Amino acid sequence: MERGAAFDINNSSVPKPFVRIETGRQLPQLSAQYTGAAGLGDPGFRCNWFPNRTLYYGAWGSADVGGGTLGNNPKAGSVYTQPTGNNSQPRNPITQIKDANGNFLLLTTYGTEGSAAPLAVVNAVPGTTASGLGATTVWTVLDPNGWGFRFMPVPSQTGTEWQFNLTAQMKPLRFVSLSQTLGPLPDHLETFFREGFIAQCYKRSPERAVYAKFKDAWAQWESVLKTIRKSEDRELEENKFIPSRTVFGAARSRNNFQGGAWPFNYPRP
Repeated sequence: MERGAAFDINNSSVPKPFVRIETGRQLPQLSAQYTGAAGLGDPGFRCNWFPNRTLYYGAWGSADVGGGTLGNNPKAGSVYTQPTGNNSQPRNPITQIKDANGNFLLLTTYGTEGSAAPLAVVNAVPGTTASGLGATTVWTVLDPNGWGFRFMPVPSQTGTEWQFNLTAQMKPLRFVSLSQTLGPLPDHLETFFREGFIAQCYKRSPERAVYAKFKDAWAQWESVLKTIRKSEDRELEENKFIPSRTVFGAARSRNNFQGGAWPFNYPRP
């Protein structure tokens, strides 16, 4: 995860209002917004990703308090309303549940729940769909080893509908043939990949004189990678200016998140 922004998708303003999303931090499991939370600051949300099997899921038909789930579980007759356009800000139940066979289900078609819970077969193939008896909703089976998102604070059940636009790095591919390209590696990094490849070739040479070149070649390649990492993977506060005072001269609030201007929390008296 690299960065993100959340847009007030139903707002008619042009451009649409947005808040920044900070990514990459370890976040706890939450089922509701903070008690007494008053609006969004900067960043508006924090986000990271986990395997689907470790995320939070509701239980169809369960009570909204106590037990293994906490809040707005779907039940017989529950209505899921498309949260965009004229029907914005609906009071929808949770959109991800764990069915009786242990499958992780995600709501993919809005509608009304039937008289029975959706149920997929045991160890259902990811992408399989299921609907409860008489339901117009459709649920899709998730890959338990796939990746989902965790946000903090949790978006409210009613209110502003946020569209989360997130950017992440694609995991490097495993090379299995010489006909493969270096994608998703950018072209300007090709020379660095080549240096590492040559160093590994030295390592596998049966000739002592050639093998001896590996140690220096590998150390040089690692040094270059560290330089790239330092220049391209900086902390958020290193790539912007953060003023310590506003244009009117008043100091920033102590409630603002820690940044380049106050790297060690707010100044002491």
